[in-house]
Amino acid sequence: MAELVYTYIEKMDTGIKNSEIVFSDKHKFKLKDRNLFYTEDKNRRFFGEKISNLSLIVGKNGIGKSSLLDLISFSNKNINLRRGRNSYFNIFHLRDNIFFIEGSPSLINKISNMRSNTGLFMTIGNNKFVSYDSKVDVKLQISLVRSSPIVNWFNRDSYKDANSDKSTIIRNEKHVESAENVFRFIVEAKNNNVTKQKIFLKVNQKQSYSSNSPAILDELYGNNRIMNIDAELPERLKRSLRLKVGENSISFNSRMVQNYYFRKHKGYYFVVQVLEKYLLNLIKFLEKDGEQRDKIFSIIKESTGEYFNRLREVDLFYLQENYFSKQFLKDKIAFLENIVNDLRDWSERKKYFEGKSNRDTPFIKRDDLKDIVSNLKNLEEYGYFEGNSYKIEVSSSSLRNKDINFNFIKLLMVEFSELFSVRFENLSDGEIVYFNTFSSIFMEIRRASKDGNDCVLVLDEPDLNLHPEWCRRFIDDCITLVNNYSDVNIQFIIATHSPYMISDVPKENVFSLEVKEKMVEIKRAEKSFAANIIDILSDTFFLDYSIGEFARKKILKRDKEAYLYIDDPVLKTLIERSVEDSD
Repeated sequence: MAELVYTYIEKMDTGIKNSEIVFSDKHKFKLKDRNLFYTEDKNRRFFGEKISNLSLIVGKNGIGKSSLLDLISFSNKNINLRRGRNSYFNIFHLRDNIFFIEGSPSLINKISNMRSNTGLFMTIGNNKFVSYDSKVDVKLQISLVRSSPIVNWFNRDSYKDANSDKSTIIRNEKHVESAENVFRFIVEAKNNNVTKQKIFLKVNQKQSYSSNSPAILDELYGNNRIMNIDAELPERLKRSLRLKVGENSISFNSRMVQNYYFRKHKGYYFVVQVLEKYLLNLIKFLEKDGEQRDKIFSIIKESTGEYFNRLREVDLFYLQENYFSKQFLKDKIAFLENIVNDLRDWSERKKYFEGKSNRDTPFIKRDDLKDIVSNLKNLEEYGYFEGNSYKIEVSSSSLRNKDINFNFIKLLMVEFSELFSVRFENLSDGEIVYFNTFSSIFMEIRRASKDGNDCVLVLDEPDLNLHPEWCRRFIDDCITLVNNYSDVNIQFIIATHSPYMISDVPKENVFSLEVKEKMVEIKRAEKSFAANIIDILSDTFFLDYSIGEFARKKILKRDKEAYLYIDDPVLKTLIERSVEDSD
């Protein structure tokens, strides 16, 4: 199986010097006196048959964990590691007794028993390492995943384009930002953590109607105000309006009137609201640019005569019937679509699109508008309405027999991000981070399995924003994910602050970064696997004290009242005795 087995750092600008990390349980290298020594251990893998190894990098913030991950994940050719200030090499096992070495040529050239500059080499016994000139069809994928608590984007997997067909190592750097990957993980990864609850996307409209929008819409549609309120409006609507004394007319396009007549057709009404708000914003944009409203409206009415006449003649009695109110909304949608397209294609407005993206103006591309309206008309196929929000269920329990319309969600979240707010519902921030991180792990495993390449997954602080219980289960969840979905061997290298993750890993696999005399040392943890969390914190994270600083200072002041609040019975007894002795 292919894996990263050894990293030697002669110097690194973060302060590391003459340090090594052995990442493999089976293939162990050591550099001593400019000679490279190798031993092979054929013991069974600790983490299971599909996981070649799992290592942790720990240490305080700012000590250089992320820089170390960059160094072990990418060569100087692939990432700016400030040449001249870093000298190192990585050794990868590919198959049998064949390895691959890369890094700083000047350092590799100094290895006395190495007969290979950079590239393939093989061991032939007695610690002799010679060049291997034949081709090896084995490739190793290295994926560096940086965590982020934000899930807003589709297809934002930021991969560094530094690979070629000739390269033995395939490298990817990925920022966890793909909502599509999160959805696919939720739908396809059938484990208890995911399927135990229903998970929804909640869609709200960002833009709102202005206070003068009813008057503008009355003019746009050619609607007259409702003058005889007592005779024309139903009692229920009149009670809801709460009209002031002497108020005897109201706009047909007021929100209260609209909500009453079209409440039973939420899907179509939702589309109308989106297009109306968009159109009002478009008119405002054109007016601000110097165009007269009369001219804008004249263009609208000239191009939408058929629908304009239907919308102008409003019969409130017929609108109370479902068929007529639904048809009225359909006519309104067709009218608004035509307006938007006509204004967008208006010759005098073409200049706004030259060399600009659709985000530079409030105009929507014609094809995007067609897609969004088509999908919005069929909203109830993908979810349901709750109040003014539209909810799309994305949990696997309800989607086993149908697919999520990812293109539609992408339109909502990306192309129309100015119009819609799309957020996960029924998920805490920690759960969102969990799904966000594990979706990337899941997709990298799928990518490696599809290509048939073993994979090194390098995770940069995946425990960010995770609840301690989620951290406690993190390693086991990684192993479960690999066992269920990987067809290749996976190696994990994880930078973390979590003592719970450390308690799942043998101390030989935990590497601590510690500042000592202005340098950074890499040393093995003294306590890790199944150890007490307090002991792990004291050892690995280099805590000065095992209690909070405020509590420590309060106790040192010998404030007897503060002693009453101490919840550790042993500590409380010791301090009380100390105070009695001093008295």
